[in-house]
Amino acid sequence: MEVKKSYKQSIVACLFLLALAFLVYVNTFDSVWTYDDFPVIVDNPDSHSWAGFLKNSYPSRPLRELTYLLDHALFGMNPAGWHIQNIFWHGLNAGLLCILLVKLGTTRLLAWTAALLFLTHPLAVEVVANISHRKDSLALAFILLATLTYQKALVSTTRKRILLLFLTTVCYLLSYMAKQVAVLLPVMLMVFEAGFVPKDKRFLLRYTKLWVALIGIGALSGLTWLFCFGGLEKFTVTIGFNLTKFNFYEPASPAIYYATVLSSFCRMLFRVVWPVNLAAEYAFPVPTSFADPWSLGGLAVLALIIGGLFVSYRRNSLVFFGLTWGMLFWLPVSNIWPLAYFAADRYWYVPLAGFCILVAKAIDALFEKRRSWQIFVVAVILVIMVTLTWQQSKVWQSPMALWTQAVAVSPSSPFALNNLGASYLVEGDAVMAKKIFEQSFSVNPRNPTSIYNLGMIAEKSGDHKNAYKYYMLFLQEPGNNYQEHMKAVRRYLRKFYGIEVK
Repeated sequence: MEVKKSYKQSIVACLFLLALAFLVYVNTFDSVWTYDDFPVIVDNPDSHSWAGFLKNSYPSRPLRELTYLLDHALFGMNPAGWHIQNIFWHGLNAGLLCILLVKLGTTRLLAWTAALLFLTHPLAVEVVANISHRKDSLALAFILLATLTYQKALVSTTRKRILLLFLTTVCYLLSYMAKQVAVLLPVMLMVFEAGFVPKDKRFLLRYTKLWVALIGIGALSGLTWLFCFGGLEKFTVTIGFNLTKFNFYEPASPAIYYATVLSSFCRMLFRVVWPVNLAAEYAFPVPTSFADPWSLGGLAVLALIIGGLFVSYRRNSLVFFGLTWGMLFWLPVSNIWPLAYFAADRYWYVPLAGFCILVAKAIDALFEKRRSWQIFVVAVILVIMVTLTWQQSKVWQSPMALWTQAVAVSPSSPFALNNLGASYLVEGDAVMAKKIFEQSFSVNPRNPTSIYNLGMIAEKSGDHKNAYKYYMLFLQEPGNNYQEHMKAVRRYLRKFYGIEVK
């Protein structure tokens, strides 16, 4: 009877949180295709049919593309219907988080607080409102399912345990097929064992020496590649290119790069706590050393977190679990090895679950003897969160709204400016587009995208003199990697000016 009651409560929790998710995000149904939707969905045959998926023209996250096949079959290329799945997976994640916390022995009030904070947090909007970022919510769903099945396996009989461990492995593989952030899930399961499972019931932690050996082999292999097979050279080139996105063209050093990583970490963690002025793109000054205030802030926060891990390991399993979850799933997107972006809201979607656990635990401890006050405080926070989330969802309703907000948040970002200019071009406003591209060029005269766009606009308006000027700048820019555009520009110069440029 107790088991049936538990299942019933779990189903009710999921259904309620799913319904609430649709209410919070109902305004996303008005959204059109934006941002990465175009390369990932609109222009990607892999997302339109089984034949396209099997051909794999656009190597990507296969689980995400499989879910797109269902959307395409049901709704064609009408984006409104595609938002149903995005909201579903987010609501399901909130439900699974609630269930997991109850399984870990927390009070239902704490579990519901964490789940509702996660559901309504504005930092999740990018993943929920933008269809191409469904990979993150899919990854979290199967990470949570893997954790739940693993927890069940450790308290089951031998035969049932084998089946549940197999299901855990399947969920792990599916989460990895959604996004590689799930790679550290086995480590998270060890943390779960350390905090909540008696020693005689543990599974992964029985093989500690094996894991240490594997980690050692992996680290040694990485160092060998880094110093013996050109990895360090590739790293230096990559960090140099990534820093140009912040208008930084000086010689890039690992010290400057990791100071930027720390600065980004501190800035984004601040947005977890204070989720306002969120955008699709963030640009900030590159710190020249670790003495930069934001870099120092990142170091200080990391030190506090590491200290918190040591203290909570012995004193509070739930705090240790939440802290580890947040930091462990941040590591793959932390830019320890360079990624496409230093900072993005979607990078924090999976770690956000851990931080919501910590906030819920702090509220629960603060109002331990005044539960009515706790409910009131949580309600106020949720109203604020829902309001901010509703407003942020509107930002993702169109490319124009998206990039207008991005430029407002990061006016020095050529990426945001160029996308805003492109949005004006799509709407037929070439005059405003030219103005935005000129602004981008003034911010960063070496950005090849703004240079090319200005040349293209001059060409279309018949201003061949300026088209020639900008196209030559485009071809001469050392950091230009747009090979197809360079070929087109060379053809243009050959046709109109009889100039052969190599």
